[in-house]
Amino acid sequence: MIPSQEVERLRFQVHISWHKELESLERLGLRDGLKVLDLGCGPGFVSAELLMAFPGTELSCLDSHPGLIREAESFINEFGHENVDFRQGEAHKTGYPGQHFDFILARFAFQHFNDPKAVISECYRILKPGGMLVIIDVDDQFGFITEPPLVELDSISNALARAQAKGGGNRNVGRWLYRLLKSSDFDRLDLSSILVHSDECGLELFKHQLDFERYTPMMHHGFITRSQMDHARQALERFIARDDAMVMASYIVCAGCRPVR
Repeated sequence: MIPSQEVERLRFQVHISWHKELESLERLGLRDGLKVLDLGCGPGFVSAELLMAFPGTELSCLDSHPGLIREAESFINEFGHENVDFRQGEAHKTGYPGQHFDFILARFAFQHFNDPKAVISECYRILKPGGMLVIIDVDDQFGFITEPPLVELDSISNALARAQAKGGGNRNVGRWLYRLLKSSDFDRLDLSSILVHSDECGLELFKHQLDFERYTPMMHHGFITRSQMDHARQALERFIARDDAMVMASYIVCAGCRPVR
C-alpha cells in the first residue's frame, strides 16, 4: 500500500518541473504518434502529462510495484485515455518484444535500480534502431539548495542515501548515466540538466518535497534518530515561515539513441 502523502508528493513533484522536462524531451525527439514506454511509471502522473501533450502516443506503463501500477491505471482511466498498456514488471526484464519502442522515458527510476547497466541493456533491446532512451534522475551532490541554508536537511538526505543504498539504489546515479549509456553501445549521447526553483514556481509546491514525515520509516529502521527527525522538522517549520526562503533543485537528463545499423 502506497501512503497517500507519498502519492501527493509525487503529484506535486511533476507540477514543479514538467514544463521544463517536456522541453527537454521534445528537444531529444519526443513527438506525437510514437510508441513510448514510461519505465518506472509510478502513479501515472507523468504518463498522463505525456498523453495530454501527445494524444496520438501509443503508451505503455511499467512499474515493479503493483500498488503503483493500480494507481496509474486508475488515474489515467479518469482522463478517458484508451489503448494504454499497463504492466507490473521488472525494468531489467520487461517482457516486451525486441525493437518495440520509439522512445523510452525513465524518470527518477534509475536511482532505485540495483543493476542499472542491466536495465540499460534491456532498454537497448526493446528500442527500435534510431529509438531514444531518456533518463531523468538525481545526483545528491548536484541537486538541492536552500536559502537560507537548511543544514538540518543534511542528516535526512544522508539517511535517505543510506536507506536507498541498502535496498540496492544509488542517489548519486546521475554522474554515471553518460558512461553507462556509452558502454552499452548507445550513440548520439546527450547530457544536460533541468533547474527549477521556488522563486519561479512558488515555495508551496516544494513543501511536499521537504515534508520530513515521509522519512519516518527510516527512523523505525535505524537510519536516523528521533532527535534528528524532531530537530529537522523544527528547522523546516522555521524555514518555511521565512519570507525570503528559497529552494532550488537540479535534475540530470541523459539520453542516448540505439544506433541504426
